[in-house]
Amino acid sequence: MKPSSATPPRGEAEILAELQRLCTQPGFVHALAYLCFRDNMLVYSGQVAERDMHELHNPQRLSRTEIATLIGLMVKAPMDWALPAPAELQRYVNDSERLLLELHEALSAAFSFKEVLEGLERGVKVNPFDQGTVLREPIFYAAESAYSFQYLDMASRRYKADATWLQGNVGFTIDQACAVAEALDYTNNDRFESLRERLRGVHPNEWTILHAFAATPEEVAAHVGMDPRLVEHILTAFTLPPGDTNDRFVGIQDFNAVSATPLLRSPDGQFLSLQNTLSPRQFTSRRSSGCWRTRLTSRNASNIAASSPKISSPID
Repeated sequence: MKPSSATPPRGEAEILAELQRLCTQPGFVHALAYLCFRDNMLVYSGQVAERDMHELHNPQRLSRTEIATLIGLMVKAPMDWALPAPAELQRYVNDSERLLLELHEALSAAFSFKEVLEGLERGVKVNPFDQGTVLREPIFYAAESAYSFQYLDMASRRYKADATWLQGNVGFTIDQACAVAEALDYTNNDRFESLRERLRGVHPNEWTILHAFAATPEEVAAHVGMDPRLVEHILTAFTLPPGDTNDRFVGIQDFNAVSATPLLRSPDGQFLSLQNTLSPRQFTSRRSSGCWRTRLTSRNASNIAASSPKISSPID
């Protein structure tokens, strides 16, 4: 839905304020899980074909930065995990799309083609990209600089020499962290494979896809062959700390805590990974002021077996 041209366009801050009110509504996490499934997963059966990829170019798809913005705003208040009624869930989805479109248009307004044409008429060369405000839109909506599996592969080599330091300061090595990240995806893949069976016999009013984005340390440990306590320690290192309400995230240019700690902990102790859950994770990390900080994002996995019909495959 495009904002009406009869009303003055709203500013970025006003749009984000309304978006935050939406994201902190009871049960919004279930609508967010649906959006992540819809826009981060590719539905196919058997082998992936070219026609299956066409939907990836749908302009209605939300970008990774848009989804990260929704998550970052959602955690600004204590989360209510209760499942809303279907009509309420649909409203959450519709309003999310409407507000994100309005935000995109607000960011795009910094570029004035009219000023460029007027400058040409006066014989003056006007370069709109001389203004930093014009660059915010292409930066926010730009694709990632590399496939995230490349970041994962690089991280394993880049920080291999830091194994002793990491073990002594954070309690695990980069190889262990990468192994757990990949095992987390295999765990979520198993959950997605069984999702249809899980939903059978459940009233449609109680359907939610959120369960497939979660995992227990024991499930992940079974895939990676590690002590569940070590797995939980590693997952916790990439989990938003309790009570962190992402206060620094006010504008899209601000630090978003879920970029550094993207996992969320559900009330029953499971770890929730909403961004491209089915794909092995990558780590980019740095040591700063005596601490080690990491960012956990996704990898494009191309080696999922296609011997049986699939619900989805991860995409980047």
